[in-house]
Amino acid sequence: MKNFIILFGIGTALGQVYTPPAPQTQPSGPAQDQIVTTPSSAPQKQDDRSLFGNEIPLMDPNNNQVTFMGAKWDVANNGAVRARFEKYLCEPADNSADAQRYRSIINDIITQTERSVKTDALIQIGKNLRLASSFPGDGDQSRALGNAIILALDSTRAIARRTQENEELKDDAAKLASKRNEWDNNNQVADKMNSKGQVVQKRSKKNLQAIATNMTLEAEIKAIRAENKMANIKDAAFAKVQYQSLLVQLFMQRRFDHVIIGSRAYRFIFADGDSRLRIKEGSDADKAFGDVAGMPPTVASLDSIASTVRVDAEKAIASVRLLLAQNKRGAATARLLEAYATGEFLQPLITFPLEEKQKIYDYWTTRQRLIMSINSRDYDQATKLMNHLKETDTDFDDSAASGYISAQTKASNLALRNAKNALKNGDEAKFNDEIAKAASIWPKNPALTEAEQGLAQFDDKVDEYGQLRKEYRRLLDEKKFRYLLENKRKYMEAIYSDEELLTSLDQIASNIAELDQTIAAAEEYVRKDRTYGAFVAYELLSKKRAEQRFSEDEKLSRALESVTPAAAGLITALKSAQEKEGLGEYGTALAWYLKARAIYPSSDFAEEGINKLTPQLLGATVDR
Repeated sequence: MKNFIILFGIGTALGQVYTPPAPQTQPSGPAQDQIVTTPSSAPQKQDDRSLFGNEIPLMDPNNNQVTFMGAKWDVANNGAVRARFEKYLCEPADNSADAQRYRSIINDIITQTERSVKTDALIQIGKNLRLASSFPGDGDQSRALGNAIILALDSTRAIARRTQENEELKDDAAKLASKRNEWDNNNQVADKMNSKGQVVQKRSKKNLQAIATNMTLEAEIKAIRAENKMANIKDAAFAKVQYQSLLVQLFMQRRFDHVIIGSRAYRFIFADGDSRLRIKEGSDADKAFGDVAGMPPTVASLDSIASTVRVDAEKAIASVRLLLAQNKRGAATARLLEAYATGEFLQPLITFPLEEKQKIYDYWTTRQRLIMSINSRDYDQATKLMNHLKETDTDFDDSAASGYISAQTKASNLALRNAKNALKNGDEAKFNDEIAKAASIWPKNPALTEAEQGLAQFDDKVDEYGQLRKEYRRLLDEKKFRYLLENKRKYMEAIYSDEELLTSLDQIASNIAELDQTIAAAEEYVRKDRTYGAFVAYELLSKKRAEQRFSEDEKLSRALESVTPAAAGLITALKSAQEKEGLGEYGTALAWYLKARAIYPSSDFAEEGINKLTPQLLGATVDR
């Protein structure tokens, strides 16, 4: 069925009850042959939604679907049903004096119908049902059933009167026929011939008139009897259809106490043994009450199912109480929902205590809020609700929910970390993408507040990083390598996204390390060799100073200044040689180079100058 008609009784049952065909002019066979639907004599495959075998509702905890009569009811996603169930959970148990009196009347009637009931008792049952209808929770169902019982009894009494009348008319017709035959026999006399040879029939004119009158009366009696018989057939069919339609309607509305009363009263009202349900073929009711094993549904079937549901409701409530005592609210909720799906109006559910229902209400609403929180990606709230469910339900399995929440929160935090890296790198597009990704995964991530502040400061950061990169390039051009290395933390975030500048900083670190090793070696020469150590240090440091990459290094300059006094003689000789060489006075320049070699025999600078000037003076290379 497209709609779960059991819950709210949607679909008017009266419109689905079979309408008997007009009686034939010459009825034959039993009356029920003319009013019972017979779709086909061949066996047909039954719909899975067949009523029998699915009388007890079952709830699937994985998807919150209750299965009843073969139909599936999604209680969690059906707003009307969810609201109705929540309303029930907030209603106090109805134990008022009126309610107790009402339940006493209904229970007494059910007990009374368990045994054979006479007509007078049925009439009293109808009156008691009318009395019970004054209770507000009855919904006037008792009045409708009481009226149906009284009307059905009236119909059967009318049928009985017409049947009795037909028997009396039958006797009258027999008497008339007997008298007519007697008169007819008495009137038969021998034919006589007159003088002219003609036959003369001697019959009494009075007897002939009486015979004709009797024949007319017999015909009238036959017509009356036929009319009574047709009226009985029609009234019996209509009474059954009308009564059964109410039973089906009560069943659809889950008024199972009334179904039991009406079904049991049916077999005493209609004593012909025909209890097959007259259901319109192809209707929703026909699909629900489908044949089982080739057997059509009967009124007795309704009685059996309603009784089963009634007993099951008592067992379900007992199970709910036990589960609540064990602090297993999830299982208790499922059991109560199964019972409520069919037994909303049964006494065990009506009298279920409010304090017990409130425990289920807390679990039910918390679980719904948990689902809504996860769907809306409010994982902080979802975690709180999940912890509450674990505290109140010892069987609550949070593995799926907690795993999902953990995965989503980690994904959001990872996106925020990527956004922070993009901010450091000055990558505005990447920053915006990662922030949007983090917000879409977890809109209420507390870390988003910090990210939003970072977004507000992004332009300032971009400007600041831009200035730092500009300053870095200027210092790079000025060969302030050691300063850049010493302050690399200041520039690192700004140049992190610039591969060229980042590579230059790595190169500076390598060069400075090399230079510092040279300076350290020079200082070691000075410390260990008092004769030539200063000369060795001077030439080592001067060679580094000659390299473009170290020409502006202040530490190197200070190191050179520190060895200058000790190497003053060598320095003077070398500078004088270079000056004379620059003036073209090669002989004088050579003399100064020779003097420098005399001061420091291993001088690379003196050797280089001598080797360069000697060929110019002698025209050939001079070997030492």
